[in-house]
Amino acid sequence: MARIEKDIFPGVMLAPFHYACFTRFIGYSEECTYTVHNSFQIILGLSGTLHFEIEKEKAVISQHAGSVFVLSPGIRHRWHSEAGKNCENFMFFCDGFDSNDSTLGNILNAKLPEIVWLFNLKLPVYDYYIEKFRHLVLHPYLCNVNVMHGLLYAFCGTICYHASQIYGSLERKEMHPAITKAMDIIRQNYRNRLTLAQLSKHCGLGPSRLSELFNKAFGVSPIQYINELRLKKASQLLKYSDMNVSEISDYLGFSSVHYFSRFFKKNTGQNPSELTGAF
Repeated sequence: MARIEKDIFPGVMLAPFHYACFTRFIGYSEECTYTVHNSFQIILGLSGTLHFEIEKEKAVISQHAGSVFVLSPGIRHRWHSEAGKNCENFMFFCDGFDSNDSTLGNILNAKLPEIVWLFNLKLPVYDYYIEKFRHLVLHPYLCNVNVMHGLLYAFCGTICYHASQIYGSLERKEMHPAITKAMDIIRQNYRNRLTLAQLSKHCGLGPSRLSELFNKAFGVSPIQYINELRLKKASQLLKYSDMNVSEISDYLGFSSVHYFSRFFKKNTGQNPSELTGAF
């Protein structure tokens, strides 16, 4: 006899996540009418096949074991399993992220164009997350809500990374290709003494043109953007790490601790020592 079994995460989930569960479809089941959700629906296939019919595209998407299916809010769809066969998946809903909070906000953002993704995850990644999700769902313990929140957040970052390898750049701000390249370089090298000339050379533009594009996109120059990243990282390390001011200065590539202290005081109004161990 056809039936659906669910193991639902028992904790009260933290925003932007809600309702995570493992679902087993025993025999044929279907959603007869089209439905629509106001959150991202993210499904990881574990066994068997589940078919999703997207009304707008007049297409059926079949999800198999090891694949990830991501559907944006507002997309009308329905599903059915296969007669005489069983399948299982892990599913959760996510309201999405704010574009001011993280890179994820430029990808999984309900205000941006629709997403319909289906792709495979590499087996070690797939196994890692499934093991952790299953343990959290079936073995509640102290702080499991916080652990689930962190794991889901990390999983969203993971699937965005893997999707970018398939679909190309996913950040849906209208950016000049040179700005996208500059951002990648800055994120990897902001701790080094990265100059405007070096950045311009890597991006294939003159310094003035790169600065013009950067100001248009972010309202600051490339060097100001780099300095803001260094300040944010410095503040985090001062508050939460066991590194002293001198070690943080070295880590962030400053020529001396005195220069770092002046730089920090000028831009934040505080001496670095005032934040050390503030947590």
